[in-house]
Amino acid sequence: MPSIIRIATDRGILDIPDERKAHLRLTPSLGGIGIFLAFGLTLLLMAPMSQLHELRFFLIALVIIVIIGARDDLAPLSPWIKLLGQLLSAGILMVFADVRIQDLGGLFGIYAITTFWSYVLSGIALIFLINSFNLIDGIDGLCSSVSLLILSVLGVWFAGFGESLYSLCAFAAAGSVIAFMRFNITPSRIFMGDT
Repeated sequence: MPSIIRIATDRGILDIPDERKAHLRLTPSLGGIGIFLAFGLTLLLMAPMSQLHELRFFLIALVIIVIIGARDDLAPLSPWIKLLGQLLSAGILMVFADVRIQDLGGLFGIYAITTFWSYVLSGIALIFLINSFNLIDGIDGLCSSVSLLILSVLGVWFAGFGESLYSLCAFAAAGSVIAFMRFNITPSRIFMGDT
């Protein structure tokens, strides 16, 4: 993180305070790159190579989000281009990895849903999740602490169901966020940014 903070500061890749934001000074906004690199390295070192093929579509979708986010951190993209990248990433997850809402479990009296509505609801949910984290970045420690809580719960939950690979992914991401938090707690020295 210190290297990323220095590079972002030297190149002027800074989050500018305004009336919507709680911070009062220019803050580097490339922390997501450090989180991604730490997550990827941990995954490569810890995950059995024979199981990594199971994550290929997840990792492709993640790389697309990182590239779009990093590009937006470097020079702002139009919201439509960001949305297109997010839709592409969500589409890869839904179509190739079959990550979809397929049952509403009785919510509003609805159980099974059609394939069409499965894709629509899943796409909306994925785009909502991506953008909700983007919106809460900018308040010292908020996005990182929410991320840490969610990733830790997912890690324990996956472990409880015997899904060791997904548990490892969640805990690797949580560990990466913990390393980032050291620089994101008040006064924040870096934000995640769109990455």
